[in-house]
Amino acid sequence: HTSDRAINHEGINLWHREANLTNLHAPLELDLNNEWPIDKVDAIYTANTFHIVSWQLVERFFDGVKRHLNSDGMLCIYGPFKYQGEFT
Repeated sequence: HTSDRAINHEGINLWHREANLTNLHAPLELDLNNEWPIDKVDAIYTANTFHIVSWQLVERFFDGVKRHLNSDGMLCIYGPFKYQGEFT
């Protein structure tokens, strides 16, 4: 399941229609300012998120991970990170 703020669903739905795959689900509305629209999941993936949201929302993301990711689940974070002042 993809998830994003409602304002971005139109574009996600266009990609889904173009892909025309039977295993794609409509995007979930997820705004880090609000409660998550899920119970427990086996995996959470986020890409290119943390550099464009406030520190408060990064903290809220990890609070959501604690509440919604199964204890044996996997969290995968992709994005532009710096280590020792250099982008990875």
